[in-house]
Amino acid sequence: APAGLVVSEWSLADPSAWSYLSPILAENGGWALFLYTSRGKNHGYDLYQSAIKRQPEWHVERQSVAETKVFTPDALADAKSDLIALFGEEDGEALFDQEYYCSFEAAVVGSYYGRLISRLERDKRIMSVPHDPNLPVYTGWDLGIDDATAIWFAQIAGREIRIIDYMEVRGRSLVEIAKDVKAKPYVYQEHYLPHDVDTRELTTAKTRKETLEALGMKPIRAGSRLPVQDGINAARNMLPRCVFDEEKTRVGLNALRAYCVEYDKKNRTPRKTPLHNWASHPADAFRELAIQLWDWQEAMKSQRQRVAAADYSPFSTSEEVQRDIRRREAIDFGDMPMQINASEGYTPF
Repeated sequence: APAGLVVSEWSLADPSAWSYLSPILAENGGWALFLYTSRGKNHGYDLYQSAIKRQPEWHVERQSVAETKVFTPDALADAKSDLIALFGEEDGEALFDQEYYCSFEAAVVGSYYGRLISRLERDKRIMSVPHDPNLPVYTGWDLGIDDATAIWFAQIAGREIRIIDYMEVRGRSLVEIAKDVKAKPYVYQEHYLPHDVDTRELTTAKTRKETLEALGMKPIRAGSRLPVQDGINAARNMLPRCVFDEEKTRVGLNALRAYCVEYDKKNRTPRKTPLHNWASHPADAFRELAIQLWDWQEAMKSQRQRVAAADYSPFSTSEEVQRDIRRREAIDFGDMPMQINASEGYTPF
């Protein structure tokens, strides 16, 4: 008889397992059955979408309480109240939608950015965001040694931050990654990497920063040792100003949705640290981007204030005043002119 595989709670399992097991099933004409509850838009969501596209080769069902009708309205109301009492309103409602309505859109319990990203979706700020060749690109990195390296690509237009691309690689050398980044059709302004990029490696006696700079990745700014929670707050402050390219940043966005606090099940309380899982590296890279862009914004504001203090004169002509205003605008993060390519049909709203 053909070999079969039953996977319970697939959305909580290691997705790499399927890459090892699927060839065995294919060789033996086998089958696989995946049973699980949604856990945000992670690999469980990807499998669901893939199965829909591959019907009738795959059979797929998504049955919430609305379809099964195994609970009465009163029972559902009680269940929701219990979850809110245990986890608070925000996480309780998210957990209810996840467990009873099989919602992939519900924020992961304890998610740092889930609600903010849901708001971006509602405001249609996750869409097609084309690269503007008139604007430079900034990158935010998290370097993996034995696991993933994650890189975000952003452009700044006025107060809007356009997240135009995302890249995640495993098992690749730093040289290979740098070549892939340089091969993209972008003009780079700065590359933001974590503080350990300045650590000297024993094998080469060079820092990673020196290795990357030798490959033409300049300029590189090493991050500070800012506490993780401060970096998370910087990312939260930046997210409402972001627009994301839906297709190119899909994997990274799913990671940001899933990035959550570590939960102490015994004491039924969140810990002070993020849960380390597949979402950690993309979230760390985004956090690095947010911290460094915030630092740059503050530096530009200080520079503008210095220019204003040094150049002010009550006897300036109107032409001199206008020239000074234009120079200040050129260095002001918050007031840079919006540049939109109308031919692409893009709108931030």
